Amino acid sequence: KDASEFHVGLIDAVVYQQRLAVRSQALTGLDAIEARQDVLYHQCLAERDGDVRSALAETLRNVTEEILSHADADRAVKLDARLLLLYVEGVQANLGATQKFVSADIRRFLFPGDLKSILQNLEDAKGSHLKWEKQSEEALREAYDLRHPVLIVQALTIALNVRIGRLFDERFEAINRREPYIERDGIRASIQRTLDEALQICRLIGSVERRLMLNKLEVDFTEIQGDIAGAKAIAEKLYPEADAMGFKTIAEKAREILEDRSLLMGY
Repeated sequence: KDASEFHVGLIDAVVYQQRLAVRSQALTGLDAIEARQDVLYHQCLAERDGDVRSALAETLRNVTEEILSHADADRAVKLDARLLLLYVEGVQANLGATQKFVSADIRRFLFPGDLKSILQNLEDAKGSHLKWEKQSEEALREAYDLRHPVLIVQALTIALNVRIGRLFDERFEAINRREPYIERDGIRASIQRTLDEALQICRLIGSVERRLMLNKLEVDFTEIQGDIAGAKAIAEKLYPEADAMGFKTIAEKAREILEDRSLLMGY
């Protein structure tokens, strides 16, 4: 009930976390650990301070390990726990990569002869993304092995969120540098295949919320490619349904595009 009210906007994140905290104290065993993980997950996503967010992410890893080693946790429960952590780590990888790219740019400007440090920063960023991609692929294989459509869509959606977020950062960096945005080889086709796969499964299982979340990602992906007309066409279909269903965050993203006030459109 709390999750449903939060997802459709009847309660905000603060109230939801308060209820989660109360529930985690009232519950026992595996249920209590899962509730603690959910609290930490939402705290990580809401936190803006990098150091605090890193500390929360580390605590989240420890709690996730408790679930993975719990005798009552079956494979689906363990995978669900891994996916929550995977999303947080994907966001962390994107933020860390952006910081390393900025650091490399600063060193290139201030210390043009220090090529070793510059290349090391870029290599570290690439390494964190490759490690995350491997974990993401393993989680998706596990979901398919379980034949669990909800977890399959969850794994695909997390992969899309992180990969499209990375593309947004790359596009924004190109704008800041006043350079043309060059898309990585094969990335567009790969993301489109993943989107199509997730949407097809959503239609089969009848999950409206997950389908609308994927449509929102489709809007983001289309806008990043510079196809504003295409993004608006998707948003035009997305907005009335998301608004009617009460999914405020999704509806607001569609409105931003339709009203020409998205972050990318401001540059």
